[in-house]
Amino acid sequence: MDKILKFYNPLQYPGGMPGFNPSHPASKNIGFSLVPMGASVVDLITCKKANQVPGGNPTYQVLSGLGPSAQVLSNGTPELWYAGGSFVSGKTAPFTLAAIVQFVAVGNLQYFLHNDSRQATTVNNGGRIGIYNATLQPNSFFLATANFVVDPNNANFVAVANVPYFFAASYNGTTANMVLARLDNGRIFSQVVSSTLTVAASDGGAGILNYGSDGTDGGSFGIDGSLAAAMCNYSYMSIPQLLVWASDPWSFWFPRAQQNLMFIGLQAPQGAASPVVFRKTLSQIGGRVGSRQPQGWAA
Repeated sequence: MDKILKFYNPLQYPGGMPGFNPSHPASKNIGFSLVPMGASVVDLITCKKANQVPGGNPTYQVLSGLGPSAQVLSNGTPELWYAGGSFVSGKTAPFTLAAIVQFVAVGNLQYFLHNDSRQATTVNNGGRIGIYNATLQPNSFFLATANFVVDPNNANFVAVANVPYFFAASYNGTTANMVLARLDNGRIFSQVVSSTLTVAASDGGAGILNYGSDGTDGGSFGIDGSLAAAMCNYSYMSIPQLLVWASDPWSFWFPRAQQNLMFIGLQAPQGAASPVVFRKTLSQIGGRVGSRQPQGWAA
């Protein structure tokens, strides 16, 4: 009998329902956790749907390897945003921002995540991440606060079109820890940058896909591509913590205990194949078979 083992690939979209795991290290002091669902993007903490900028809506689609995604093309004006109130407000640093994204094209400034609702009066508050052609390494991922940019100046952080990425940046007021994972080949890079920046207090909202959420600014600074997941917490995460997370990036939005690992045995005795399927949850098998399950989240 021939057997085929289908192992869980932690770099690919896992399918199933998203959720929130309070024991994940990135869940500490959580601000928001966003995933596309249907024709909107939903915060898994508050169950709030995003507000849309009048006159511009993203395209929602399912991409191979990326799953359900919100897409904006050619630096368009669509942006989704969440008002403050039910989120954590008045925060400066520390904070961590992370997202799973894929670009259709690179070569210009593209913002895709902010920990502020990005209204005109607070458009430079909080932190934001994106890619920037004018950095020391053109088309590099970067972190920004107010009008200041934290540039990793690392060629490994340069974005390439049509490649899915996990990018996380954690800042404590003096140091930025940044990690980038290519989800197509599993290569993971890290960079630490010392930089003291001004961080204006966030209004407690969130903004994704563009720069300004009220339609009056940032029309040419949006992502040219797709976003599959995003989050913010108000904790400072170390490089070791971020590296462990980058080895299993989807685990924050799709907790591993909720995903089934399937063992498929195929038997073909002189005729049609007869598949037999056995299912065990990761909690039943200890979360170790066929995966790079983290052994610890030491800081």
